[in-house]
Amino acid sequence: MYHQYVFTAHYLFIALLAILSLNMFYRRQHLSLSNQWFLRLCLSTLLLLSLEILSWYFESAPEAGYRRLHIIFKYIFYLSNLLVPISWLIYIDIKIFRSPERLRKLGYYSLFLLLGVLLLTVNLSTGWIYRITAENVYTSNFTGVIGFTSYLFFIILAPVFLIIRSRQKIDRDIFLAVILFTGLPLTGAVLQITTRSTLLVWNSVALAVVSVYIFLELSSLTCDPLTGLNNRKQIEEWLLFRTASSGKNRAPFTLIMIDLDDFKQINDRFGHEAGDQALIHFSHILKNSVKTRDQVSRFAGDEFLIALDSAGEESAELVIGRIRDRLSRFNSKGITPYTIVCSCGYAVYSPERYDNYAMAIKEADDKMYEEKRKRKEFIKRQLC
Repeated sequence: MYHQYVFTAHYLFIALLAILSLNMFYRRQHLSLSNQWFLRLCLSTLLLLSLEILSWYFESAPEAGYRRLHIIFKYIFYLSNLLVPISWLIYIDIKIFRSPERLRKLGYYSLFLLLGVLLLTVNLSTGWIYRITAENVYTSNFTGVIGFTSYLFFIILAPVFLIIRSRQKIDRDIFLAVILFTGLPLTGAVLQITTRSTLLVWNSVALAVVSVYIFLELSSLTCDPLTGLNNRKQIEEWLLFRTASSGKNRAPFTLIMIDLDDFKQINDRFGHEAGDQALIHFSHILKNSVKTRDQVSRFAGDEFLIALDSAGEESAELVIGRIRDRLSRFNSKGITPYTIVCSCGYAVYSPERYDNYAMAIKEADDKMYEEKRKRKEFIKRQLC
């Protein structure tokens, strides 16, 4: 009965992770690259919890005839310990940088797995981490286990360095997810050391995986997969709520429509991946130019829609000026071989002025295209 008590949480998390995995596997044809790696993270955690339960049966029945099978099992079990942190590291890398090309260049992530395989293979002859005695009894070397565990936590901590390095362009949800995924296993490890009758490390990891699902994967249903901004459906639901509500929720607000000028030329000249990167760079500029309560969305293609919680032309001009200033500074750094230029238009929505939010969007859109037309005429006169 003791093992049933110890592994109760394992069974619960296995069931929960199985449900999440089956749901994502069912939608596998529609999964983004980050979704696919989150699925791998779920599956590797599920595998590890299952193997940890099986390890009890091997250790509680030390018949010598099962020694070879026990050796193979322990090798697979320790090897599976590496799959979770490595899947987590790659998943967060994709979430932060949103660049499959960059990930292909970062092949050294596989070195974490290769080094782990080397350590575990050497252990078979040295027993520096663990050994299976001739009587089929599992014994661990405290120093070796601490060293191997430290190696695992080093990989788990690696995303912290990624968010520190890229702190200017990461979403708050990614930051919170990384903190949770780092803090929960560390807490579980400390509790397991002080309470040796319980197995908490991988349960803590499973809890962290579920937390990441809540913070990042669920939000992806309402986000544009490329830029991480709200998608069109999400912004339209927000607009519908604001225009259909009563009382203070029906207060006026400001819409800003933005379009990238000559975006097609970036795609044609530098390729579609460069075009995707231009959209990602610009989305970071937009997110950093507004307040937390404001809504920023990718409306269609290279068009973006911002809904400011405040109303007034001054608010619109202030945000547009902030966007242009940040965009100018970005272009001056020469990060990309192209220059990003945008056109903007805005409209201040109020129930008295518009029958619905679509009319306000159209006015902002018309002003944006009017600015685009004036810019083209100005450039044409300069060239003449």
